[in-house]
Amino acid sequence: MISNNYFYDIGTPTGQLVGTYTVAGTGGWQTWTTSTCNISGATGKHRLYLKFTGGSG
Repeated sequence: MISNNYFYDIGTPTGQLVGTYTVAGTGGWQTWTTSTCNISGATGKHRLYLKFTGGSG
């Protein structure tokens, strides 16, 4: 099973970390799931940057 990690930063791609989320593999390219992630530690308007780490496939 491949897991992928998402990191949410504000301001710049290396800015303040406001959320993380790990998504487990679903077992197939056409097998979908819906998920949510809590964002905390930020107020006001910001650019939100999503970074992805994980394996291929």
